[in-house]
Amino acid sequence: MGQGDIMMIVENNLQLLRWGKEWSQELLSFYSGVDRSVITKIENNDRPNPSITIALSLAKALGVKVEDIFALKYKSQIEGGQSIVEE
Repeated sequence: MGQGDIMMIVENNLQLLRWGKEWSQELLSFYSGVDRSVITKIENNDRPNPSITIALSLAKALGVKVEDIFALKYKSQIEGGQSIVEE
C-alpha cells in the first residue's frame, strides 16, 4: 500500500453487542438461528464477511441494524507510516 492509498476495513462489533445484552454465544445462536461456531468465527474475525442472511439474522436477534454490527471504515496511509481511520 503506497502513501495516500485508501483501504476499506470492516469493523466488527458483534461480541460487544452480545456482551451488552449479557448473552452467551449459545443464546445468540438460539435467537438468531446462526450456528454458534459461525458466531465464534465472526467474533474472532476468522469469517470477516458473513452472508447477508447471517448478518440480517444476527441484527434482528440483537435488535440492531446490520451497520451497528459491521461498520465499513476507510483506512488511509499517511506520511511516517501512520494511518488514520475514518467512517
